[in-house]
Amino acid sequence: MKIRFFLLFSIFLRLDLQAQDVPKTFSLRQCIDYALLNNTGIKNATIDEYIAKSRVQEYIGTGLPQLSGNAAYQHANPLRRMFIQKLPNSPFSSFFPTNVPDGTVAAIPNVFQLPNTADASVTLSQLIFSGSFFVGLKAAKTYKELSAYNNQRTKIDVIENVTKAYYMALINVERKNLFDVNISRVDSILNQTRILKKNGFAEDLDVNRLEVTYNNLLTEKKNFDNLIAISSILLRYQMNMPLEEELYLSDKLADYNIDPAITTNDKSAFNNRIEYKLLTTQHKLNNLNYKNNINSGLPSLAFNANMGYFTQTPDLKLQTDRDFYFRYATYTVALNVPLFSGLSRYRRVQQARLEIDKSQNNLIQFERSVELQSRSSAISYNNSIQSLQSEKRNMELAKEVARVTRIKYTSGVGSNLEVVEAESALKTAQINYYNSLYDAIVGKVDYDKSLGNLK
Repeated sequence: MKIRFFLLFSIFLRLDLQAQDVPKTFSLRQCIDYALLNNTGIKNATIDEYIAKSRVQEYIGTGLPQLSGNAAYQHANPLRRMFIQKLPNSPFSSFFPTNVPDGTVAAIPNVFQLPNTADASVTLSQLIFSGSFFVGLKAAKTYKELSAYNNQRTKIDVIENVTKAYYMALINVERKNLFDVNISRVDSILNQTRILKKNGFAEDLDVNRLEVTYNNLLTEKKNFDNLIAISSILLRYQMNMPLEEELYLSDKLADYNIDPAITTNDKSAFNNRIEYKLLTTQHKLNNLNYKNNINSGLPSLAFNANMGYFTQTPDLKLQTDRDFYFRYATYTVALNVPLFSGLSRYRRVQQARLEIDKSQNNLIQFERSVELQSRSSAISYNNSIQSLQSEKRNMELAKEVARVTRIKYTSGVGSNLEVVEAESALKTAQINYYNSLYDAIVGKVDYDKSLGNLK
């Protein structure tokens, strides 16, 4: 049994180690999900949301009955003396010598208190009315909404950054594959030219020219490999994935559908923007702050009850006889009426009113800026679509020119220089195409974000 157990354990351990060695292959959706779970900004925004919820409950608790207990044991040795003045017919005249005139002050032992006092009490307090409390309660709940919107905004920013970084890495992978194809093709032409030179049908200049092109491609590919590593690191950084982990992309550019040209005249797009909800919530908080400053001039009413038992003893021992513990109680209803605060409350109200005006101006300005963003992003996207179509056509033409040029060269009716120029033009057309493709993808992301559709 032990041998079988250890065999099974070693098999599972090996499978687990193999599973850990398997590189992670993520789609864009999986990268976004990973980022939403692990991004530090989202974690902190979620914590802030929980803190806001806790503050609401904390503020509600201040309006509920407050109950506290207190117990104290006091030993005084010596007791404070009593200062008395000799007055005619005073019961304390016996403490003074007979020849002391009236009006004389003397310090006598404290006969009304014992050295040891024990006291236990319970205090109950309840806020009955306060205009500021109810306004503050609404403000606390609104602050909770503000924290939730901040969390959503952080998630939208993460989605935007991960999407752009993913497609940048994906396009770089496709460009790397093109480098490999181009290098292989030029290498093949170079080998053919060397054979032609050996047989006397080509010159050293032809070989050298192609060799320069080949070496330049190798150098560019090496530099591009470093660029791919940087784009992969950027993607893992946006996902908050450990940078030492390997990450492979499962999506293909061929699966990405380029939307046709778009037009937008939606003047209410700002309603979908999380930033507008944040500004609206802040405007609501400013209004509540204004009401709170107004209500601070209203009276407040509170109830307080204090009940307990106390006793005194001449020695350090606690009194064991219940009859020597005496109950006391006080009940207070306190009305606080603000009468005069100088100009301070008036200025606070004035400042709160101005903050409302500012937030209202911010809302109007944001509405205009969203309309500008949506229109400009739509125009930029349409321009990028036109550029993409043009660059795609150029790449196809350059590919065809390079193909025909190679055929002519191998058939002996074309020059080596034409091949080099055609390969260079094809490489440039490919770079321009993928740059335009990335611009189109980023333009679509920016357009969706401007309309509040980036979810």
